[in-house]
Amino acid sequence: KMQFASAELKEFYPEFEQEFTLFFEDIKKHSNQKLLSL
Repeated sequence: KMQFASAELKEFYPEFEQEFTLFFEDIKKHSNQKLLSL
């Protein structure tokens, strides 16, 4: 469902695609740091 929602956002709001990608990358980095710190 998450991937479908992402595709929808990119289709309707292409100008936000880069910002959304950067935001998603930040979430992944934060998640990785939490996993590494365990």
